[in-house]
Amino acid sequence: GLDSTLQEEYPEVEHRFCLRHLYTNFKVHFKGEEYKEALYRAASVGSIKEWEKKEALYRAASVGSIKEWEKAMLHLKSLDKD
Repeated sequence: GLDSTLQEEYPEVEHRFCLRHLYTNFKVHFKGEEYKEALYRAASVGSIKEWEKKEALYRAASVGSIKEWEKAMLHLKSLDKD
């Protein structure tokens, strides 16, 4: 399809997708505000490491128990060591 043609013709050029179109397809299978927010969080970062840090902070803020919060914070600290 179009993706493979672009990759063949312009291998050195980064290709990005329009978030509006991604969300249109995404919401067919994942309905709800929580999924939408997760998609926008993922789209707003520039690297895998940055995503892991943001996701760890989000999980720490949204957990229900102290034990889960401690686990999320330990994971976040381990990401800073790399």
